[in-house]
Amino acid sequence: MSRLVVLVVIAITILMSWSWQVAQSADCQATPIDRSKIKTDLVNGLAATRAGQLSIVRKQDNVQLVDLNGCPVGVEGSVLAFEKVIALPDEDVVLVMLGSGGSGCPAFWTFLSVKPDGKTRASKQFGNCNDQANVTQTGNRVKVHIPRSGGNPPQNVIYEGGNIKCDTCLPSMKTDPVNTIAGVVTIQNKRGDLSEVFVAAKPTGIKALPLYFDSEPIQLGSTQVLLIEKESLNSNCHARFAFLILRQNGTFEATQDFGNCTPYPDLEQKGESIHVSFPAVDNRPVQNVVFQKGMLSVQGEAMKITKRETPRFRFMNEVFSDLAKFEVGSYFHHRDVKEMATALMRVSYVSRHPMTNGRELVIITHETGDPMEQRLQGCKGGRCAHYFYIRDTAGYYLAGWASGEMKAIDVNKEVPTLVIDNSRVFTPTPGTHCYALGRLAPGHEEMFRESDGPGNPCGLNTDTPKRRVERKATPP
Repeated sequence: MSRLVVLVVIAITILMSWSWQVAQSADCQATPIDRSKIKTDLVNGLAATRAGQLSIVRKQDNVQLVDLNGCPVGVEGSVLAFEKVIALPDEDVVLVMLGSGGSGCPAFWTFLSVKPDGKTRASKQFGNCNDQANVTQTGNRVKVHIPRSGGNPPQNVIYEGGNIKCDTCLPSMKTDPVNTIAGVVTIQNKRGDLSEVFVAAKPTGIKALPLYFDSEPIQLGSTQVLLIEKESLNSNCHARFAFLILRQNGTFEATQDFGNCTPYPDLEQKGESIHVSFPAVDNRPVQNVVFQKGMLSVQGEAMKITKRETPRFRFMNEVFSDLAKFEVGSYFHHRDVKEMATALMRVSYVSRHPMTNGRELVIITHETGDPMEQRLQGCKGGRCAHYFYIRDTAGYYLAGWASGEMKAIDVNKEVPTLVIDNSRVFTPTPGTHCYALGRLAPGHEEMFRESDGPGNPCGLNTDTPKRRVERKATPP
């Protein structure tokens, strides 16, 4: 899997959890309905159902919502649209587009189930950022095909009997502690080393960077099972998986790794067995895994895993082409890579900072947002997007990115650092942050990453907690 594809997967918001939830709404069943006025006009946000009129209305805070006969059903978003209304024997199902209002990731999707008595249920969101979807119905089955979007693979979602299945949807990917019959299961992170799973403070030997819990504890007889995702940031294999088996007496064990290197496990419990299937994506063959009676069965070709070499670039025009691929693949999917590279060279300010051992830090800076819509070089007012490239004897390579106003650059000490104030850009943690050069784990390239908290190498007086490694990247 290429670095671009990995970064695109990183940039996708983690929204894929497949349990249904009852929408919070008023008692719409009691609302008088004038059926002569019920109609379907998808362009204007109207859908006729057996329970009455489904409508898209705008709130005062510029947020749109869906209501049934004037009662909100719990679906809200910046831009909403009804794509299709499907009449099934016991319900009407509406495919709703949840638009972002921007060009980086235009849309996700949800199914809205409307029962004849007015009860509604909305699914969790799915999609790959594409705002186009093709819907087909065969009997009681509804299939949605979402075409490829940028570097994100196409997606197929099937709705049947109140359940949905998806071939390239991301799992829940949790990192919070999990309570099990064997004790609390945690993921512990150590700076500069791999993360590891612990059970009641005892190491399991499951290590990777990063790690995620992709399921809740699954009860199999007297044991519980957790699906663990083991990602890799420096190999051609995006993710592998393992089951952690937990017992009442506090003992535990891990299975061998499995998976076809894609991050899309489709997990289903069938009685006293667990089935996980992985789709054929990015030239990876299908793999089917069954865990039953303490035994793991894997059907599918074994994947050869090799270390991913970070690309090096000899000239700055190659650097801008690499940066253009990153921005188009991660944020501005509708743009042409060559045109983006030209725009970046026009609007970016390049600064160079000599480092120890003959290396050089090159910072490329432009205004936050789409470079192809910008006119002036560089940025002002702290609304800046910075990309960090390090030049060594082999060439330039991307060593991180951040948004905000650059306050300090100190690259000639033992741990090179940058201080950036991001209080004037969109971010969940506004303030002044320290970025330090280091390796995530042995074998990884050095990159600039946030290093906040007490004792940070920038000497900042901050109690901002260190961020955990996540699949999601903050857009610059």
